[in-house]
Amino acid sequence: MKIIISEQQLKYIITEGRYSQVTREISMDLMKEIKSFLKSDDEEIDWENEYIHESFDEEVFTVELHLTKTDSELAFDISGGYEFDDENYLNIIDFTIDINPKLFKGNQINKLLAELKDTIRHEI
Repeated sequence: MKIIISEQQLKYIITEGRYSQVTREISMDLMKEIKSFLKSDDEEIDWENEYIHESFDEEVFTVELHLTKTDSELAFDISGGYEFDDENYLNIIDFTIDINPKLFKGNQINKLLAELKDTIRHEI
């Protein structure tokens, strides 16, 4: 059996795989910080880390995370975005996550991880 794919399809396949490793790395780092935060007595924290990845031609980009514990009706609320810092010539992916620890149970961690990965991939 022979499978024929177009050049456009091949480029799509290669591009999709290109971001998988860095998406996984960032999401695991973020989840580690989130789990640590939930175990702490802190009401909010800020965290950031720099990444260099061959997918970005060795260009440095920063991931910033702001976490806050809330008493919201939602287990969590996440917003993410990309910005370019002209002054320091940095690419920044910024996340703000509000978490209600009383509601953040069970499969909520899997839902948050899925949203993080989707947001990371979108912003990259």
